[in-house]
Amino acid sequence: QSERSELATQVKELEGRLNDQADREQRLVLSHDIKLQKIQRLEATVEALEEAVRTATDKLVKSEKAAKLHEDSAKELRGVVNGLKRSLSSLQQDYQLVVDTHAIETQYVENHATPNELSGWDHFLLALASIKECLVGMTHNLTRSFQPLR
Repeated sequence: QSERSELATQVKELEGRLNDQADREQRLVLSHDIKLQKIQRLEATVEALEEAVRTATDKLVKSEKAAKLHEDSAKELRGVVNGLKRSLSSLQQDYQLVVDTHAIETQYVENHATPNELSGWDHFLLALASIKECLVGMTHNLTRSFQPLR
């Protein structure tokens, strides 16, 4: 009988150990499942962050390209403006030269007038028409080489 009670005690101890072991195993499985869920959430977060980085990088590249295009356009427009300023300056010089030349010719005509020549007013109108023709020709010569803006 004592042997039997000793065996019963050992069986109870073994049952307790088995129950403890089963509880521990169940907690380990639960802990493992929780860790797997955390890993999956972290992987999803990493994937979302990588997508956000790709999107931000694409936007940055597009923004840099747009900035470069604006910079190039600004440089091109500065060149055009500078060219127009030079053309305007040249036109002003040419205009002044034409005006000075016609002023000298007008003085000569007035100083050497004969009855058969044009009156002062007629000569002035003729000189004005000549200046206009000259300016139109110079303007055409200067502007025909300009390229339209892209």
